[in-house]
Amino acid sequence: GVELTITRLIAAALVALLAGWIVGRMIPVQKANFVDVTAQKAPLRERLRSAYDFGLREVLDETGPWILVGLAIAALLSQGGLTGALLDMPDIAQVMLFALISLPLYVCASGATPLAAGLIFAGASPGAALAFLLAGPATNVTTFGVLSSLHNKRIATLFGLVVIGLAILTGLVTNLVFDQLAIDLSTSTHAHEEPNLVQTICALILCALFIVSLLRT
Repeated sequence: GVELTITRLIAAALVALLAGWIVGRMIPVQKANFVDVTAQKAPLRERLRSAYDFGLREVLDETGPWILVGLAIAALLSQGGLTGALLDMPDIAQVMLFALISLPLYVCASGATPLAAGLIFAGASPGAALAFLLAGPATNVTTFGVLSSLHNKRIATLFGLVVIGLAILTGLVTNLVFDQLAIDLSTSTHAHEEPNLVQTICALILCALFIVSLLRT
């Protein structure tokens, strides 16, 4: 839905800026070594080929399998037992639960998106899904390892706590705003509509790209 998409963009920007500002104040300033790359500009044909290799090969090969897994899991999150458990849980508990669940998961933002949609269809609040989307890609084992090696474990732990805290806060605010605006994502985004010609063509192209990527990898 458009509403949650815009909310996610704003929330991601705020969490990134605030986390960078808070954690950055704890890291001593280091002098950077700048490299002049203006003389290394490649020809247009080479740059287009590089863009193609990155956008339709590297990125697709890295995220494609996880997007498919996310779609599969989202499809399995039907209106069943999970719905009752989520609806009986307060919004604040949902937001905290999904923010914590995302901690051990090494999932990219693209793969987490259909999973978050499935959670909403199963009864999770928009804020819980948003907390999952914000915290998951940012607080994984790889990120902690990189931060620990570049700085120290204290900085890595502080980063994780700040991101989790901001994700939970953002999720709670999202639920409050959506409740006041009376936006029901579970029904508005789950309506069955016949795809138009452009959507059908795009879907076929995307399926072909996924098949080629899976065969290549």
